Amino acid sequence: VQLQTRTGSDSDTQRRRDGRSAVQLTYVQQSTGAVTFEGDVTPPVDLIRWPVTTGASWTQDFTAGGTRGHRVATVKGTRTIKLPFGSFRCTVIHSRTELSGDATGTDEQTACWSAELGMIIDEQRHQQGTYNAVPFELNNHSRLTARS
Repeated sequence: VQLQTRTGSDSDTQRRRDGRSAVQLTYVQQSTGAVTFEGDVTPPVDLIRWPVTTGASWTQDFTAGGTRGHRVATVKGTRTIKLPFGSFRCTVIHSRTELSGDATGTDEQTACWSAELGMIIDEQRHQQGTYNAVPFELNNHSRLTARS
C-alpha cells in the first residue's frame, strides 16, 4: 500500500506492508520546502501490532537512507473520531523516535489508527532536530477529511 499526503509545499509518501501480526512501514519520503528525506526502512517498522492491547509497547531500531532510528511505541487506548463521512473507533498509539546520522533529533507522534479504514485517521506530530546540518522544527495535526 502506498499513501501520499500533500499540504502546500509539504508532502509525505509512505509504503506499507499489511501482515497478520503488524502493519509495517517499508519506505518513507518527506519533503518540506527545499528539504527532502527519503529511504527504504530496514528492517521495516511496525506501525501497529495485532492483536491490539492497551498498554502494549514495542521498541525497534531501523535505518532509512543515512539516518538511524530508535523507536518506542505504546498503545494508549481507543477513542471515536467523527469524520465528514462517519464516526470511526480507533486505537491511539504514541511513539517517540530518536534519530541519528543525516537526520538527528526526535519525532514524537500520537496517531489514531482505524482498523476499519486500515490507516491513521488523526495524527499529532512534533519533529525537531537537524537534517544535513539544517535545523528544523515541525508541528503537525492532520485528520482524514475524505476518502475515495
